[in-house]
Amino acid sequence: MHSITQKTASAILLAALALTASACGSEGTPTDQPDTQTTAETTAEPEKVYDLGGYTLNLAKIAQDNIAWVLVSFGVEEENGEILNDTIYARNRNVTEKNNFSIAETEISGGTISTIRNLVNAGDDEYQVVFDKAATLSGAASEGILYDLSTIDSLELDKASWNQNMISSLSFGDRVYFVGGDITVSDEDSVEVLVYNTSYARDLQLEDLYQVVRDGKWTVDKMYDVCKLAVSDVNGDSKMDLEDSYGTLANYDGISAMLISCGTSAISKNANGEIEITADSERFTEAFDKLSKIYTEPTYHSYDGVTVELQVSRLETNKNLFVNAVTSFARRFLRDVKTDFGFLPTPKLDEEQDEYISAAVQDTCVLAIPASVKDPETAGLALQLLANGSGDITKAYYDICLQSKYTRDEESYEMLQISIENIEYNVGYIFNTQFADLHKTLMSRLTSGTNDIASVVASNRSAVEEAIQKYIG
Repeated sequence: MHSITQKTASAILLAALALTASACGSEGTPTDQPDTQTTAETTAEPEKVYDLGGYTLNLAKIAQDNIAWVLVSFGVEEENGEILNDTIYARNRNVTEKNNFSIAETEISGGTISTIRNLVNAGDDEYQVVFDKAATLSGAASEGILYDLSTIDSLELDKASWNQNMISSLSFGDRVYFVGGDITVSDEDSVEVLVYNTSYARDLQLEDLYQVVRDGKWTVDKMYDVCKLAVSDVNGDSKMDLEDSYGTLANYDGISAMLISCGTSAISKNANGEIEITADSERFTEAFDKLSKIYTEPTYHSYDGVTVELQVSRLETNKNLFVNAVTSFARRFLRDVKTDFGFLPTPKLDEEQDEYISAAVQDTCVLAIPASVKDPETAGLALQLLANGSGDITKAYYDICLQSKYTRDEESYEMLQISIENIEYNVGYIFNTQFADLHKTLMSRLTSGTNDIASVVASNRSAVEEAIQKYIG
């Protein structure tokens, strides 16, 4: 059910940074141009270069200030010395110059969906691509204001440059409304992991948790046991607050990811691609009960009211053993942290679970094409060309940033590799709003220690099932 994504496999196998642009499609005028660049393993296939006649790909995206946790750089216009920025800039320059088109992007401060809705209703194709949260664009898909990308011939959605796991998980039948992959780093940025305070672990004389992970014994119960050891009433006032030490600091996304890492969720896509309620399963109940022990006081403290600066300070002063966070947390905030830290995958339900599973959060940003676009084939071709020329971006993220720039030890990179082997894009969590808030309702029960799953499911079943049928219909 959870397999290594083609995107991740390609990133890890790349032996050297090499700018390539290979694509094929139905628009423009292609010319075969031999590509002499090679990696250590293979010789690149001859690339097809297209003359798009000065076409401009206009992209509307969520404003970066509105989505702090995910990098939404796309139409980068200049270098600034940062590896990701400069690699995206090089990709854009290489692909657009070869194929005679340009990229123009506009930040939409209030979010893109109302803008796209207005354009579609007016039959306007001012923007050919939209870049926003999957959770947000799920609403646009249900309104019928996005193109079914599977109908655009110039988009080769079966190519390894696209995130096949995301496509299969978030599609409905044969319909595909959004994509991600090498073309952006949003999906890399959006994977939930555990930031691990190794300095505090040494003080607590914990066993080697990296080896616990390798042995397949990193479970929810094991995490609970070590979290208990980290709890301390530091100021001795007999109450737990932010002056004290906790096992983990988490928010809604982090706790949701922990549930998904147990191999269960409130709503799932089954082997036949059908969406169904699974909150009434035995596995869900077991995971719910185990996680409730962690995410109630005193082992856990909520992100609520905790600034990023305070989060970092709490790591530096050994007041948190773990922080449930997305991978971008390290990229953005931990470069200069004055303590030793590492990463761990979110734990399994039990040792019998075959593999570690990591959840992609709701803020995962995806690309879509508004239904009012008059020339979807050319828009699709431009995206395909950019996707095919984007292997360096994925390489830069994994093999440069995560391996050497944002991690402190070799074990952490190993743990991140384990974390990204099985990423789940869970429809019940990412599309929570579309599916009558069942996931969110149950998460509120989990953190309050209230196990009334059966009654919650019973009282919401008809509304949820109606919402599912409405969405997929």
